[in-house]
Amino acid sequence: MNKQQLANKIWASANKMRSKIEANEYKDYILGLIFYKFLSDNEVNYLNSIGWTDEDIVTLVEDHENQDSYDDGVLQKQHWLLH
Repeated sequence: MNKQQLANKIWASANKMRSKIEANEYKDYILGLIFYKFLSDNEVNYLNSIGWTDEDIVTLVEDHENQDSYDDGVLQKQHWLLH
């Protein structure tokens, strides 16, 4: 499958999904995704500002048994993303 075929397949899938919901309901899905992207970018920026590397961020997981490894700021921001 080449790039154009993939793009056509994605558009066809999006059109199929849109046909099942009203246009005013579709915004609820999009706004939710945009908000999640905002939260995700906000956490990455915060972690970078306190010295985390991209490799450290990739290994960030929710681990209630080992919370000593994170500072309070990370835990507060992580709560919004993972719950």
